[in-house]
Amino acid sequence: SVGNLTTGGTGKTPITAEIANYFAKKGDYPAILSRGYGGQLPNKDVNVVSDGLTIHHNALEAGDEPYWLASHCPKCAVLTCSSRVKAAKFAKNSLHCTKLILDDGFQHQKIGRDLNILVTDSEKQFSNGCVLPLGALREPLSEIKRADKIVVVNKSFNDKKAKSFARYLRKKYNKPAFVCSMVPDIVYNIKTEKLIEDDAPVIAFSAIAQPEQFYKFANRIGGADRAVTYYSAVRPSAVCNIIEYRSKNETVERNFYESRILNLGLCFYPGDIAHLFFLIFQRHSGDVGDRIREFSLRG
Repeated sequence: SVGNLTTGGTGKTPITAEIANYFAKKGDYPAILSRGYGGQLPNKDVNVVSDGLTIHHNALEAGDEPYWLASHCPKCAVLTCSSRVKAAKFAKNSLHCTKLILDDGFQHQKIGRDLNILVTDSEKQFSNGCVLPLGALREPLSEIKRADKIVVVNKSFNDKKAKSFARYLRKKYNKPAFVCSMVPDIVYNIKTEKLIEDDAPVIAFSAIAQPEQFYKFANRIGGADRAVTYYSAVRPSAVCNIIEYRSKNETVERNFYESRILNLGLCFYPGDIAHLFFLIFQRHSGDVGDRIREFSLRG
């Protein structure tokens, strides 16, 4: 099981993928069990997003996280269902999977597990230490006792804070604690797969719980003189917040529907949009990429 104590955004999904691919390379047939949040498929029954050979559902149907897992774990099954028990039985009895991995399963205690991995991040850590709604914790800090191992995900371009936090967790809770650094390194066109030039104008938007690292990376590739527009969304079709940065001293905030995000992005961008790029988190490329169309401008 891979999960966290706080309300999302710690980086557990990429870690789940690494574990699944590790077992697949060793000859196992892993199944990743996900709730399928945000997908259009009814999740009372088991949905086979991928059987390890074929991806059967797109991002809109399965949800962006299960689809991303299916795309990046080619020899692993990916199942969605509100009942992890039902999904586990299906994976074992129907697909004959040899390893079961719960994505976001730390609070799901109906299934026994051989290894319970708790993921936290180096920046927000455990928030203010309070449970919802006073803080960001799903359950009290005392439940760290259920973890077999702790992974601290480095959310900055310097790992000193993450290493210090890992040392603190090892000492306080007597648990093995490790640092995992996830640092974006390239920006590429999802249609052509070619790298995007460093000085290209971009509009960045995301639907992840903690997008700060993504936006910091956008600033890094943009340089001090380039205007970068940021969009933060909860889920497709939900009412979203837009924060547009045109300069250090000007911030414009509006509400809009994500279904119109591309058109609105073009309207708000103050410069020449003929070569404008939309910068998104890779996890959303399956959801958004299918909707992108080539366009031409007149006048």
